[in-house]
Amino acid sequence: MDFYSFDDLSAAKIQLLKDSQKANSLNFPHVPQQRQGENIRATREIDDMFTLLTALDESENASLSALPVYVSNDPDNMPSVRLYEADFGVLMSLLDHFKSKLGVMESAISSVARDVYSKHRPT
Repeated sequence: MDFYSFDDLSAAKIQLLKDSQKANSLNFPHVPQQRQGENIRATREIDDMFTLLTALDESENASLSALPVYVSNDPDNMPSVRLYEADFGVLMSLLDHFKSKLGVMESAISSVARDVYSKHRPT
């Protein structure tokens, strides 16, 4: 909603509606094609798309795999992924875990190398 215009969101919802109805013989909850209300239209469009995706996901007779694959014709126009504080904390935790694993491996490799050298040392 911060990146895409209302027109882009509306076109995406209409495409999702068409593709969902073509791909599945499922009775979807009513989702209007156009929304009113200037301030919250984009939010409602996004909510409608999630309603459709949830109905597909929860249906026993349909699945999300029945939808076509959606791609971008210009990745430069896609929003960048934002790294939030919580996400950064998870990333730092993973890096610390890798660091400790590397330390353990380093000491094990040093020990093996020392043993190999001492057994095959020229006399």
